[in-house]
Amino acid sequence: MSFFHRLIKPLTLADVFTPNTTARFTYIERKYIEEAFLKNIDINGRQIIIYGHSGSGKTTLTRRMLKRVGVNFIITHCESHTTFNELLLSAFDKLDRFYISQKESNRTYSVSSAMKAEYQNLSAEVSKQNTSSQTEISCRIIPPQLTPQKSAQFLGEVDAVWVIEDFHKICAEEKIRLADVLKIFIDAANDYSNVKIICIGAVGSARELVNFDTNLYPRISELHVPLLNETEIKQIINLGCKYLHIEMSESLIEKIVFYSNQLASLTHQMCYEICFKNDIRHTKFFRKHINDDQFKSAIQGYIDTNSDTLKGIYDSITKNQLV
Repeated sequence: MSFFHRLIKPLTLADVFTPNTTARFTYIERKYIEEAFLKNIDINGRQIIIYGHSGSGKTTLTRRMLKRVGVNFIITHCESHTTFNELLLSAFDKLDRFYISQKESNRTYSVSSAMKAEYQNLSAEVSKQNTSSQTEISCRIIPPQLTPQKSAQFLGEVDAVWVIEDFHKICAEEKIRLADVLKIFIDAANDYSNVKIICIGAVGSARELVNFDTNLYPRISELHVPLLNETEIKQIINLGCKYLHIEMSESLIEKIVFYSNQLASLTHQMCYEICFKNDIRHTKFFRKHINDDQFKSAIQGYIDTNSDTLKGIYDSITKNQLV
């Protein structure tokens, strides 16, 4: 995007620095892990586990690569109380856009009339059961027809990948079920070559699933997304400055790098706070220079919106180092 185009249609601060969502304009290429991802996404039946520290860019990388190769995908999210049945129902809900509206699709696909009818009938049953239990505080009822095997078929018909985020949060019993389902999807690839599951989790989470079933090991790829290095952190900052037409002093950039803890999310958060503090809400017409004299007050705004524990850590670190 040229500077002239950015002036006609300026980007907002929230477009450029995205602490809580995937980076669009400030995405940093990480060739080694991207090549590993692209290699494994094309292997029929190969399930993928992507793991790394929170904020290291796992989700951003996954979404970016899937869109790059034009793969259809659905995303479900896990919490500590999430059961696999709830994951299955959530995935089924997300299939609506392929079976009903048929929008937002990358790869072209053709759903057989029999499979579409089966999906619609099952969808009606799920909706009916959900309506009947609205007055109760309980889990949604999963119809007996909605099995992992059937879900693999539904996904296979629309040539889609199932992305399961934060799978490490679910309990051990549900992880055992997830490990079993990975085997089902491996077998489903004999009929639907592109169907697969991508699990995204924390450091150490990959081995947890494999330990539940050692037979998974040769048929699963474990891709580690490492923390960003200093050069990559600076690239995020410089790209953001380019899109907003601002310039940060070298001293300010060094401070952001130092306190980023090698995390993309924290880098975005600090840059957002600094720009907001300097009244930069969109692309500037005249380039604006930002010194580091407001660094402490800008970061303090971030600290104040977080826990007392985080504030205490910040105070202890900056007492002697930050001037």
